[in-house]
Formats: sequence, C-alpha cells, structure tokens
Amino acid sequence: MALYSGEDVLKLAIELERRGQDLYRLSLTRAENPQLKTLFDYLLGEEIKHEKIFQNLMEELSAGAQIQKVADFTSYLQALYESYLLVTKSKASKLIEAVEKPEDLLKAAFVFEKEIILFFHELRRYIPESDHPILEQVIREEHNHLIRINQLHTRLSSRRRNQE
Repeated sequence: MALYSGEDVLKLAIELERRGQDLYRLSLTRAENPQLKTLFDYLLGEEIKHEKIFQNLMEELSAGAQIQKVADFTSYLQALYESYLLVTKSKASKLIEAVEKPEDLLKAAFVFEKEIILFFHELRRYIPESDHPILEQVIREEHNHLIRINQLHTRLSSRRRNQE
C-alpha cells in the first residue's frame, strides 16, 4: 500500500495556512473599517503562527513517520483544493474584489476558517497520536477565530440596522 509521509500532509497544512495569509492580506486592502483592519491583521498573524507550528512539527517528524494513504483522504484533499476559496490566490482575490460591504469580507473569512477547521479535524485521523495535542491547539485557535469573526459581524450588522 502506498503511503503519505507525515511531512507530505504537513506541507499541505502549511500551504493552507499560506492561503489564509493571502486571504487576510487581500482583506486588509479592502477593509475600510478600523475594526475590520484590526481583525484581519490579527488573523493574518495567527495564520503565520500556525504555519510556523506546522513547520516545527515537520522538522520534528522522524524520517520514517508515515501515514496511510486512504482513498477517502485523497478525495477529501482534492475536494478542498477544488473549493472556491482554497484553490488559488487569484480566486480568493476575485472573491475579495467582489465584496460590496464589510460584512461580506467577514463571511468570506468565516467560510475559510470553517473549511480549515474541517481539514484539521480530518488531518487528526492521519497524523501520529503524539502530535494530536498540537493539532488540537491549532483547532482551538481556529475556533476562536470564528468567534471573533462572528462577534464583529454581529456588531457591524447591528450598527448597520440601527443606521437604516
């Protein structure tokens, strides 16, 4: 049976974190609201931090660490790569450029974070159990990102309704 190395999977996780960085850099260029700018700057920093966590994990993997290649996992990765947001920087850029109101930037960030959480939950099945605590830490941080995004979305939506 063919195998993925833990390094292969972590390289993918690093790539997804870099795509998050692209999304938040683009969002920063479109955000006019100071609260949005602060949030996207924070999320950009978090994606950079997560990339470093996965790079450190990759360095710590022993040369023989392998995870089984499973058809479902391969299909899942393909589906992620074909999703509208994670495929390329240019697709994320088009999505961000099409935004008409601040809430839409937050919706794009929310979808991205949900997809990342889903990926990391799946990833847990394919990495050594000894690395689960680190992955769980990243997942908790991603959950916190969703909470922060949702809180700001609620505040901005409420403010918008009050102004109408």
